[in-house]
Amino acid sequence: MFLERIIFSTRAPLKYDHLEFFIITCGATVVTCMASLFVWLVVEAPLTNICDAIMSDKKSPQKENEMTNEATQNGQKKVL
Repeated sequence: MFLERIIFSTRAPLKYDHLEFFIITCGATVVTCMASLFVWLVVEAPLTNICDAIMSDKKSPQKENEMTNEATQNGQKKVL
């Protein structure tokens, strides 16, 4: 889609040869790779860390101590 935007947005007819098409294709590839890297760094990587922090099964030490105290008061063994 990005390549079509570059090629079809010209107003005058162009004479395409293999070198011209290769240069346009390489330029479009580099620009899209840079854009995808930017999106990954700005959006996907931080959201992955945030989702991991929210969805993690780790319990806070305070809750773990409360659960241990309740279990020992009830005469149960601590199960990990």
